[in-house]
Order: sequence, then structure tokens, then C-alpha cells
Amino acid sequence: MSLNLKIYLSLLFFGLLIISCDHKRTTNEDVLFIVEDFNAVKDSVLKIKLVNNSDRNYYITLDTTRTYNYSGFNEGLNSSIILKPFIYNQDEPVPLRGESFVNKTTAPRKDGCIESEVVKSNRFYKDYITLKNAILLKSNSSKILTIPFSLKFKTCFSSYHYDLKRQKNNEFILEYKMSQKTLESHVDPKTRDSLIKKGYYPYYDAIVSNEANIVFE
Repeated sequence: MSLNLKIYLSLLFFGLLIISCDHKRTTNEDVLFIVEDFNAVKDSVLKIKLVNNSDRNYYITLDTTRTYNYSGFNEGLNSSIILKPFIYNQDEPVPLRGESFVNKTTAPRKDGCIESEVVKSNRFYKDYITLKNAILLKSNSSKILTIPFSLKFKTCFSSYHYDLKRQKNNEFILEYKMSQKTLESHVDPKTRDSLIKKGYYPYYDAIVSNEANIVFE
């Protein structure tokens, strides 16, 4: 085999290796989610086991009250506190579809909805900046989280749904990643240091779940 051919085959091998790795979700298994199948007919919440396999205590600022964005929050903070579900139909991603429904006849109701959202947002944010709602996870331990979840939901301005086919194989995984930039921008260093003094450190790596099924029965 010529030298040029050897070089070509080596480059081809590494190129294919890089491509194949790019399609895999790389995760750190120090901290992970374990989820069971979700019954779209009977269930309204996700029961999630948050597992810490490491020898270090961690904290995260996951919002356990919903799996969609607060209309009263800024996008930067949303992306750092909201659990992200990824749904697939026969290995193809299923998009979240939505439509707006603001009109004059519903304006008073929308105002009330917005006011309620702002109250919830402010309440969460107040606890967030003091880390009162942080989830504390001791080393080599686990916690059960219960988070509302539905394949269709409404906000003050829009309705959303996942366009799933009941007869097909539907799966989902969950992902969460706390933003270091967002946390350090909103939470005072003294507050963060107080948890570190107690032995808890922020966990900034992505937390990913196993793949679970969505069933319609």
C-alpha cells in the first residue's frame, strides 16, 4: 500500500469518526435524569429522578413549576431555568407548534393572565436571586422531582402542541443546563459563596435523561 493511500485512508477514517460523534449527544454522567414512560392520556406530570453519581455536593436552579417559558421573564433567564424536552417520532424530531390568539374580546382575560404570570415570575425570581429555590443534591444521592408536563399547553398569548402520531413510536428525552453567565449575572457572589461554604457547588454541565416512550392508552 502506497504512503499516499495510507494517508488518505487515515484521513477518511478520522473524518467518519468525527461525523459519527457529532450525531451523538455527549453527556457527563456525574449527574443525570432518569425518567419513565409518559402516558399522554392519563399523566399530567413528569416524575423525574435526579441522580448525583459523583463524590461532590451540587446545586442547580431548575424551575420545577413548568416546562415552558414564563411570558414575564427575559429569554436569558428562561434558558437557564427551564427543563427542555426533546420529542422524537421514529427518530425524527417533533417540533413544538404554536399560534397566537390575542383579540379584543379576550383582552380583559389576557390582562389577568399576564398579571398572574408576572406575579409568579416575580415570586420565582425573588427566590432565585437568593437561591432559596435551588435544588441541593448531596453526593451519591438522588431526588425525585415532579414537574408539570403536557403535549399541549397555553400561555397568555399563544397555544402550543407537539404534532404526534399515536400509531407511531414516540420517544422523549429531557435536558437541562444551568448557565454560569446567567447565574453569576443575577445572583450575588455572597449568596453563591454561602452555598459553597455549606459544601454545595453549582453544576454547569448538561444533565440529560434516558430515552423514554410516550404512550396513548
